[in-house]
Amino acid sequence: MTHAVPTPAANRSKLAAAWVRGALVSAIPSHVRWAPTSPVTRAYAQLTARLGWRVARVAAARKLLRIVYVMLRRGNAWRSEQAAGATSGTRSMPNMSLDDLNSA
Repeated sequence: MTHAVPTPAANRSKLAAAWVRGALVSAIPSHVRWAPTSPVTRAYAQLTARLGWRVARVAAARKLLRIVYVMLRRGNAWRSEQAAGATSGTRSMPNMSLDDLNSA
C-alpha cells in the first residue's frame, strides 16, 4: 500500500495550523491572569473544574480563536474596558458579547 506524500504547500499549512494552535494554547494562562473577568477566563474556570486543565486550556484557546476571528471578520478593533468607561484598574477585553460569538 502506498501512502500519499503531502505536497510542500500542504505540509506548510499543517505546520502553520499546529503553530497557531500551540500559540493559542500557550496564551491561555496569560489571558487568565491579565483578563480575570473575560468570557474566556470564565469558560476556562468552569471547564477546568469539570474536565481538567489540559482539556480546558484547549477549549479556551478555541474560544479565544473564535473571538479573534469575529473581530477580524467584522473589522472590530480591540477595545479596553477603560475606553468603555470602566474603572482604571481593569484589564483589556474585546468589545464583544457572547451573542457575537454564537452568531459567528
